[in-house]
Amino acid sequence: MAEPQSWNNPTIVPADGAGRPSIAKYPHSRKFRPGDSVQVNIRNPDGSTTAHGEYMVERVTASGTYTLCAEDGDPCQINGRKDFTEMELTLVD
Repeated sequence: MAEPQSWNNPTIVPADGAGRPSIAKYPHSRKFRPGDSVQVNIRNPDGSTTAHGEYMVERVTASGTYTLCAEDGDPCQINGRKDFTEMELTLVD
């Protein structure tokens, strides 16, 4: 009888050192989720920061940036930008 194919007979590799299989955390967890209310903090050329509005997170891109929208769903654009980094956003309570 032939040896089974590896894809047909997967091997579970223990991840915790104690011999028990476990679920690994995603390497890039995101701080915000679609629907979260956030404020955008844009750094000015003089080094100061300007806070902009209250927007909703529309989606998280594959590169880890966020697109935002107004409560009515209109896309958000600040200073010609549509994508914002996690460091530029603050959660609004």
